[in-house]
Amino acid sequence: MATNVDRQGPQSPAPHRPPVWARAAGIGVPVAAVTILVALKPEIVRGTFSSAQSMLRVGAVVAGWVAFSWCMRRVVSNPFVRTAVIAVPATVLLWMNVAPYFEDDVKVTGRFPERVGAAGGTSVPSASPPVRLSTGRFRGLDGHRGSGEASVFRQPGGSHVVAFGDLSVSSVPDPVVYLVPGADREGIEGAVRLGRFEPGRDSYEIPPGFDVDRPLTVMIWCQRFSVPVAGASQSPA
Repeated sequence: MATNVDRQGPQSPAPHRPPVWARAAGIGVPVAAVTILVALKPEIVRGTFSSAQSMLRVGAVVAGWVAFSWCMRRVVSNPFVRTAVIAVPATVLLWMNVAPYFEDDVKVTGRFPERVGAAGGTSVPSASPPVRLSTGRFRGLDGHRGSGEASVFRQPGGSHVVAFGDLSVSSVPDPVVYLVPGADREGIEGAVRLGRFEPGRDSYEIPPGFDVDRPLTVMIWCQRFSVPVAGASQSPA
């Protein structure tokens, strides 16, 4: 007489599950990393969730990491190797994005209006000094630090520049200088891009045709996370 086991046929082996420590590490390491970042640099989290574009970018990175982890669990059988293969790229990617936040503030010591700012930020003497049209003090935005001064100058040849004086702002990834229409702005709608923000560069040329005879805000913007870093609303000089 056939037994129940004989009728059912050979039993398939139970699917292999990773050990508890591997599953805990897969969840605990990212949670611990984010918790440490929140405690040390809360501006990173505020910046990440302050714009839809930034959240979409972070969401795409997280989705890619989850898909990569899922693939590795089926390709790499050794739990030690699998955990390392998953954790190392995630750690490197995270650090590449947040490392600038842990650097010292970026400082620019400009001396205006005794000079004319060239396109590359070099001070060039002139018998006819530039005319300051407007000026304003920087303030930090979205949890970032910002101090110093920004002014709009008309040069002797008729062109215009934005110049910085004693500027100090938080270090962020991919910083860019914008000139935004309107006072006390915190976005870059309708703005003109003046160039990448560089330590030591104290002036940026304004493209011809941009109307400088109106309320303006000089903005330092984090391009990677699409968030403001510091803004200087301009007032007539």
